[in-house]
Amino acid sequence: MKELKVNMPREMLKDALCFKEIAMDKIESREEKWRYLRASFLYACMAVEGYLNNYLLSYVEENKESLEKEVEDYLTSEISIHTKLTVGLKIASGHSMNPRQDPYKTFKDINSLRNKLVHYSWEEGEEAYREVTIENANRAIENARVMIKEIHRLDKSTCPHWVESI
Repeated sequence: MKELKVNMPREMLKDALCFKEIAMDKIESREEKWRYLRASFLYACMAVEGYLNNYLLSYVEENKESLEKEVEDYLTSEISIHTKLTVGLKIASGHSMNPRQDPYKTFKDINSLRNKLVHYSWEEGEEAYREVTIENANRAIENARVMIKEIHRLDKSTCPHWVESI
């Protein structure tokens, strides 16, 4: 069987849009609307993390000959998304995202809601679901696009066309 290559961050961003559109399509049940909005939100967050992981893995592959083993191991280890956006990007591009400025500041807010959803507890349930809105799904999707563009702005490379065309 032939190997199938999938651009998973692209597919995740497409799925985020698809689930948001389903949620907007006259769904009456609050729980059903939340299901699709939650999926939209989570897929947008996964698109950013998946893209960043692929970016760092590509950097390691392209620089395998010159990278110290410890740096390679660090960049391919299970470090947090926030460490990847600061330290990982600094290593790969010479620049990192500033956590106090957009788009990273917005991403931190979005990722905080993502964590409330993924690590759901009864105590935080009502608060988390108050934030599961079409507006926040739109915000997460747009931020995913902007975060990917920012990675390319930092390393002065061309952003893939699919980021805008989806």
